[in-house]
Amino acid sequence: AKSRFRESEAQLEKSRADLEASRSHVDLVKSERDRAVTLLEYSVIRAPYDGIVTARHVDTGHLVSNTNSPKEPLLVIVNADTVRIVVDVPEIDSVHVKPDAEAVIVINSLRREPFQAKVTRTTWVLNDATRTLRAEIDLPNPDLQLRPGLYAVARLKVAERQEVLTLPKTALMTIAGQTSCWLIPLDGKLVRQPVVPGLEVAG
Repeated sequence: AKSRFRESEAQLEKSRADLEASRSHVDLVKSERDRAVTLLEYSVIRAPYDGIVTARHVDTGHLVSNTNSPKEPLLVIVNADTVRIVVDVPEIDSVHVKPDAEAVIVINSLRREPFQAKVTRTTWVLNDATRTLRAEIDLPNPDLQLRPGLYAVARLKVAERQEVLTLPKTALMTIAGQTSCWLIPLDGKLVRQPVVPGLEVAG
């Protein structure tokens, strides 16, 4: 009886070992399956968004390896539903440009009315080399009229004064620290009139 008991125990241990070996084999097969699925997924390139292919560096039949990083992308896809316009704001006006500041975008090549927009974001800090502030304007482009690379002119409203006179810069003179301009009253005699300069617009 003891001999048969020891034999039964040995068979039980063998069965347990066979079970563990089978489980290990199952795990190995699952791992190989997952590897095969991953390699299969590399055969299909999926873009993270819908767009237009603007550059293609591979064609059907080309060998593409996933082990070495290519020197250039396989494809270049552009999503132009919203275009970003970058404006370098001069230092003198940078303190006035903030998100939601009004902007007018003119694109001469389109020959259409200017786009009304707002500043979306700024870098807040100035570029050390150019002394300018980078401002970005995100402009909706549902009809895809705007194409990346077009030259645009942006006019930003940095400040505004109500009910003030506007003069060309050449009409002002500064003598002994006093800014003034010349007036012609009804009697026709020139009169130098001191003025206090306000906003100055370039161009």
